[in-house]
Amino acid sequence: MNPLSVAIPVLAHGPRRRRREEERKREEEEEQLKREEEETKKRKRIEERRRRREEEEASSSSSSTSYSSSSSSPYPSSHSSSSSSMHPSSSLYPSPYSSSYGRADDYEREEKDALAEQERQQKFAEREKKRRENYGYLDTSEAEQRKEEAAALEKEKKRKEEQRVIPAGLLDQYDETVTPAAMLDVYDTERERLITRAEAVVGRISAIDWAKKADPLLAHVFALALERVRSKNQGLIATVLNVVSKHSTYQTKAPLVGEVFVLELSVGSAGQPAGGTAQPTYVQFPVKTKAIAPVETAVRAKKQKQSKQDPLTKDEVLVLWKAVSDAADTLAPTVIHELTHMALYKSHRNESNPWLPEKYGGHLGTLAGTLKSGSDKAKLPKLINMINPEWAKSNLRDECDELSKFAAAEGAPTDIFDVGQRFNLYTKTKAAELPSHLMEIVYLRGEGYVQTNLPKGHAVLVRLQQQLDDYFRTASVNTDWFAAHGLPRAGFKDT
Repeated sequence: MNPLSVAIPVLAHGPRRRRREEERKREEEEEQLKREEEETKKRKRIEERRRRREEEEASSSSSSTSYSSSSSSPYPSSHSSSSSSMHPSSSLYPSPYSSSYGRADDYEREEKDALAEQERQQKFAEREKKRRENYGYLDTSEAEQRKEEAAALEKEKKRKEEQRVIPAGLLDQYDETVTPAAMLDVYDTERERLITRAEAVVGRISAIDWAKKADPLLAHVFALALERVRSKNQGLIATVLNVVSKHSTYQTKAPLVGEVFVLELSVGSAGQPAGGTAQPTYVQFPVKTKAIAPVETAVRAKKQKQSKQDPLTKDEVLVLWKAVSDAADTLAPTVIHELTHMALYKSHRNESNPWLPEKYGGHLGTLAGTLKSGSDKAKLPKLINMINPEWAKSNLRDECDELSKFAAAEGAPTDIFDVGQRFNLYTKTKAAELPSHLMEIVYLRGEGYVQTNLPKGHAVLVRLQQQLDDYFRTASVNTDWFAAHGLPRAGFKDT
């Protein structure tokens, strides 16, 4: 239910609410007057008791004085005075049978009790006022509407969580009538779809033993992480994935250097930081599924058992789906990081440095003077651009310093700070790590964020995007880089 649709009928009770409010105020004023009257009566009673006590004490004192002066004593006056001061009937020691005995303590106790009662009633009145403001003056229909509104908000909150975890195309299938078992079937169907889409980019998803397919849960988390990367709809990300897909393979034999690669997945522990490894022939990802695997096993066992005492619930399936989603969120930045390395391995063939090896540049210079074909000559300018000599000379020092300083600056977002911390772990290979770390930020914050805050780094990515696009469109898959571009290798010394 839309919360707005609940709020509209509530507003329609405006006049009735005003009347209720006026009645509540009148009743509060009447209660206040009653309390004041009671307090006035109590004060009068206390004053009256105090007055009587004083009169009784005065009367007792005068009668005692009169008795002493009128009676004749056989004792000398000094003895009489001494004995009267110690006599129980003295006014200083009233008799227990006297009406004034203990009366002062009684009055003080009554005053304290009266004050305590007054304070208790005041606190009760304040609590009652709050209760009435919150609940007391809602009629049945309004109270029900409040409950419906709260339920609608809770349902909307849960729905948003489902939308984050369950893909939009499948959310339509997940409604109030869907059974938990059917929901788990949808989960499995979505797993198959994601893995199929992922393999179209990276090829066969393998285990660490690349001849075997990866565990389905590992493949599911990786495929969902790759889907999150693809969904960013960033041109830089699309370019990287295009080059990667160009060199992916479904082959069961070991790939050749510079041609294709295999993707391998292993089980990562919960305490292990998200990370991966990329080499020209393979890329590996540790996927954190140790905590998820028992959950999935338990959910599938419940579905299989179909116990009436302990049935499978939708919430249990949603917990499993959310665990996979959270693991994919953690892995996604690592996916674009390592695939950026792979794209540069294939395009520039220089250990992920964003420039061609010096020997490649030398041979391209030689070819410029020997090529006769117009089509071959037309290829050279774009290939010569890939030499990027100024980057090779500077080792991208300024661009690397820009990223390090920005990520370490006060107020930098946590995710950017983490990228900078990992980037600073590299010393000799910073230039090779710069594009991949910048692509993480493109995934996390968007290209516009990089352009605004890291203009030098963004300039590197823009030039690389053009070079990778050209490579994707024109090069073939070949272990010989020159042959991949249709150029002769004759005279090239690979030393």
